[in-house]
Amino acid sequence: MINCIPTCRTILTVSLVVAPLAAGAQAQDVYKSRAEMLNAAALNKQADATMIEAMATYGKAQAEVARMHQETREKAAHNDLLEAETYYKKRAQYDAYRATQRAKSVAPQRYAEHARRATEVKLT
Repeated sequence: MINCIPTCRTILTVSLVVAPLAAGAQAQDVYKSRAEMLNAAALNKQADATMIEAMATYGKAQAEVARMHQETREKAAHNDLLEAETYYKKRAQYDAYRATQRAKSVAPQRYAEHARRATEVKLT
C-alpha cells in the first residue's frame, strides 16, 4: 500500500493538471465550433441576400423584356394598320385608273343608229 500512495498521488496530480488542460482544450473546441457556427450563419445570410438580389435582378430583367415585348407588339400593330391603309389607298388608285382606261359601254340607241346608217348605205 505504501507503494500505491505515491502512485496515487502522481495519478491525482497528473489528473488535476491534465483535466483543466483537457477542459480548456474542449472549451476552445466549443468556442471554435461556436465561431464556426456564427461564421456559417453569416455566410448563410450573405447567400440569402445574394439570392434575393439575384431574384430582384431577374424580376427587373423580366419586366424589361415584357416592356420591350409590349413595345414590339404596338409597333407591329401600327405597321399592320399602315400596311392596310396603304393597300386600300393603292387599290382605290388602281380602281380609279382602270375605270378611266376601260372602254365605255355603248348605249342601245347608238347600236340602233349604227344599224340604220349601215342599212342606208346598203339600200342606196
